Amino acid sequence: MGQCLLNTVSIFLIFGDIMVFNCKMCGAVLDISKGMRICKCSYCDSYQTIPDISEENRLRLFKQANRLRFECEFDKASEAYREITELFPEESEAYWGLCLCRYGIEYVDDPKSGKKIPTCHRTDFNRIYNTSEYNDALKYADDMMSVIYTREAEKIDSIQQNIISVASHEQPFDVFICYKETKGDTEKTEDFSIASELYHKLTKNGLKVFFAGITLKDKLGTEYEPYIFSAINSSQVMICIGTDKDYFNAVWVRNEWSRFLDLMKRDSSRVLIPCYKYISPNELPEEIRGFQAQNLSESNCCEVIANSVNEILSASSDTKNQLKTLFDQYELQLKSQLSKIHEYEKEIHKKALDEKENAYKIYKQEYRSLVDPIVLSLFVSLFVSIFSMIITESATTTLIMTALTVLAISVPASVHRCKINKKAKADLVKRLSYNEKTLSYDSGMENVHAVKLFESESIGTVKKVIIFTCHAVFALSASAIICVTVNENERYLSDWVVILLLEVLPALLYAWLIRKKNIKAKKNFKERLKPKN
Repeated sequence: MGQCLLNTVSIFLIFGDIMVFNCKMCGAVLDISKGMRICKCSYCDSYQTIPDISEENRLRLFKQANRLRFECEFDKASEAYREITELFPEESEAYWGLCLCRYGIEYVDDPKSGKKIPTCHRTDFNRIYNTSEYNDALKYADDMMSVIYTREAEKIDSIQQNIISVASHEQPFDVFICYKETKGDTEKTEDFSIASELYHKLTKNGLKVFFAGITLKDKLGTEYEPYIFSAINSSQVMICIGTDKDYFNAVWVRNEWSRFLDLMKRDSSRVLIPCYKYISPNELPEEIRGFQAQNLSESNCCEVIANSVNEILSASSDTKNQLKTLFDQYELQLKSQLSKIHEYEKEIHKKALDEKENAYKIYKQEYRSLVDPIVLSLFVSLFVSIFSMIITESATTTLIMTALTVLAISVPASVHRCKINKKAKADLVKRLSYNEKTLSYDSGMENVHAVKLFESESIGTVKKVIIFTCHAVFALSASAIICVTVNENERYLSDWVVILLLEVLPALLYAWLIRKKNIKAKKNFKERLKPKN
């Protein structure tokens, strides 16, 4: 079945509601019903996703793309899958095909379980989870398809990370020699002989060269991809040899030079040298036809190539040294500038903290307690009441004079101080708004919040003053009623005692409570505005 299936993979036949679809992992025929998107291969026991092939054009494109991928023609397969995504942008299986091509996934037999497992021929530092192809596949897949994509992605990512881990311990190479080693089963190509000669010439010049015939000789029984991946990514120069135009397009030869071309797009210092023999330069693959090529028919071609490589690497080394020197200079300048910026930030921060502390001190100086005029009015009213009783000997007159004294002193003074405090608060908010810019948004908002909290905790408001005054008037009224009922002969002493007890003592107690609460509010306010490092 093998060769036949390999040549006919991804061929679809539609017979009524029954479709025949070849397994993308082993090539066996899958019997699926129309509309199915998931099936299990009875030959390799692999669950897999099925594309929507209800349209003839889509079926043809998938047939071509899957065949190329199965034959490891990953670049050509990618082009075919890309065409499908352009025509059918919601076909998840096409995006998944692009994922498989990106990492050069081929399904091989697991010697332990006998099942098909993925192997990677195109390692990439970019993990599969971060690729647009994988995310688009999940975006347009249903729930069951997403489960299979995720499971396969986990396997691919694990293989990728293992390869990168192995490759990270390899020494970097200077030159990578790309060539076709055999024709048929065992016969060595002329390309191998030329590559071997070049290898020895370059290594004599002190270069580290990747030549599969020698470099991978001691890696028998292991996966070659980690070492090929490491060599391609570290090499500055790739020499691509071909004595036949088909050799340049051989699967693994093309796989190597196309990966190097991708690196050249990101690093212009890399150089690819096509070397040809028995063919015209125009017969080189289109992708590398524009590079300066070397004719291997010339007698001293290997010497010319070796000298060219030495010049390229020497120039590259000089460029790297120059860039390193410039980088070191810029790094020193940057550190110096960062140091100055850091010192400037510290200075600004300290200045802002000082201004913040100063803002509180100024506010504390500008703030006027509303309790002070009330307490003052009470003491004045005390003397007024004593004086009026001695002169007039009338409780009613004493009551009126005392009430007028309280109202005349406490209310205007309290209203005036409320205006002063309002202005002081506005000034404080303005100062702390500046700190908000020089410190941070959170710090500035915390300051404003502290002002609001102090305002809510403080009892010094006009409303509270009016209530307090009403209490004083009520106390004076009560004292007048009692004065009328007491013995007239004892009014000189008893009236004064009653007024003292019913007016002054409760008022002083209330003033003391307000004072205590305001002191607590100020303390809380000061703690909130205390500079923090």
